[in-house]
Amino acid sequence: MRPDDGWDYIGDFQAGAGGDTLDLSPYTDIMSRADLNSLVTADGNDVTITFSPTSSVRLANVDHATFLNG
Repeated sequence: MRPDDGWDYIGDFQAGAGGDTLDLSPYTDIMSRADLNSLVTADGNDVTITFSPTSSVRLANVDHATFLNG
């Protein structure tokens, strides 16, 4: 994923201990977990991370609380 790379969908992301990770290093404005959590919203059974009006990633079937406490 890169800034302004459009909208991504991950259908098999595993959140929590021992789960998957996202490489967000290209997003230089995300310096902490709090920065990331401020971009996260619950969307039904999914989590969406919105980086900008034209760039986001949707994680299917990921619990919002589990992701936030990651």
